[in-house]
Amino acid sequence: MKAYIKEAARKFRNWSVYRLALEIDMPQQTVYAWAWGKTCPTYENLGKICKALGCTPNDILR
Repeated sequence: MKAYIKEAARKFRNWSVYRLALEIDMPQQTVYAWAWGKTCPTYENLGKICKALGCTPNDILR
């Protein structure tokens, strides 16, 4: 399962991955690893992302 974090950040808030990392108070390297598919966020972190972007997990996970 791939997390489309970069696309969701642009679509819902017009944010960069860097801005998303700042908003959810996570290390930039971690969020970039999620965005480029190297790792996947935990359910807890997925919740933080969804709350910040105002979307659902289905919008991010495909």
